[in-house]
Amino acid sequence: TIGAAFVAKVMSPPEQTVTLGIWDTAGSPPYEAMSRIYYRGAPPAVVCYDPDPSPPPPTDSSSFQRAKFSPPELQNCEEGCRIYLCGPPSDLLEEDRRKRGVDFHDVQDYAD
Repeated sequence: TIGAAFVAKVMSPPEQTVTLGIWDTAGSPPYEAMSRIYYRGAPPAVVCYDPDPSPPPPTDSSSFQRAKFSPPELQNCEEGCRIYLCGPPSDLLEEDRRKRGVDFHDVQDYAD
């Protein structure tokens, strides 16, 4: 993503209709400061990283290191914002955890 991309998704759980405003902000360092304007007022946020950011062998953890920038920013700007850390497509790596460029336990420790 260069800058940011936006999509609105309407969902209808049993009790009410909810419209989600989903912003995909760029994770590269030149765009980090700009991301603040997109998450202003966000009650939840999903911070994503790539658990397998390579062609083999997966050894690059830079995506996860960059993802660590957002939670402190969100906590400073949006008090009470619930933050979810997501490593898609982690389900594809379940068969062979050695393919992970980021160790699951490192992610769990950071999330805790």
